[in-house]
Amino acid sequence: MPSVVSGPHAESILCSLSPEEVDMLRDAFIYMDRDNDGHVSRDELLTMVHRCVGDERFSPLKEYLVPLFDVADKDKDDKLSLTEFLLSFADGPGVVPAEVISSCVSSIRVRLTDEEIETLQETFRRIDTKADGFIDKEELIVALKENLKHRFPDLHDNNFNDIVAVIMASADTDRDGRLCLSEFIRSFQEDQGVLPAAFLDAGARKLVQKLTPAEIEILKEAFAVLDKNHDGYLEYSDIYDALWETIFDSSGDKTQIRELCDLIMVTADHEKRG
Repeated sequence: MPSVVSGPHAESILCSLSPEEVDMLRDAFIYMDRDNDGHVSRDELLTMVHRCVGDERFSPLKEYLVPLFDVADKDKDDKLSLTEFLLSFADGPGVVPAEVISSCVSSIRVRLTDEEIETLQETFRRIDTKADGFIDKEELIVALKENLKHRFPDLHDNNFNDIVAVIMASADTDRDGRLCLSEFIRSFQEDQGVLPAAFLDAGARKLVQKLTPAEIEILKEAFAVLDKNHDGYLEYSDIYDALWETIFDSSGDKTQIRELCDLIMVTADHEKRG
């Protein structure tokens, strides 16, 4: 993705929008671009507005937004480039209400630079071996095995399936069983990302966020609660009991809990103490 403030319209954008506003609008644009073609189509934009404002407000709002979209679409290709999207806010009221932009970026915890997003795009394309613009479960498993198998030789196919299931539950926001580019990037903005840092290109490894002092304190407190015998270690039974109490109810599948515990121990218990 080119720099958001490059080209002949850069001066107009920079004069009217602060760097923070540019970053926020860029992130909203990426989130709306569900087919990963580098543009936001009329349908993509209206779908996002509909999702944010609901049925009752959407119809009258659509009548107001469609003409704004037409004005913003300078080359009349029925889709907006990032520059056209930004210019709509720099030169006018924008093509979507502020509440839609806020909704698109509300869960972002980590702001990424243009260069960092470009690095993630390259990583996405490397994993997307089918070159269809999506990362499916099979491609994700291959990528994880490439990175984890030599470090954790005890991991089996069912373990990788469990890891992918957890990733998809978190990152696959539209629940179509695959990750588009915007979901992939958003996973790094909202959380630790969908892949271990070691797998990423060197330029992207710094994207995996470090824990803040406050988060470390919270984790210490949680550890102390889970460590039932206060010996400074979390045993298999401690993790099992915690998962049973917090995730599953009395009708839950104990086999599923044991498999999840096994996965945690294989990946985290480096000294094999159990």
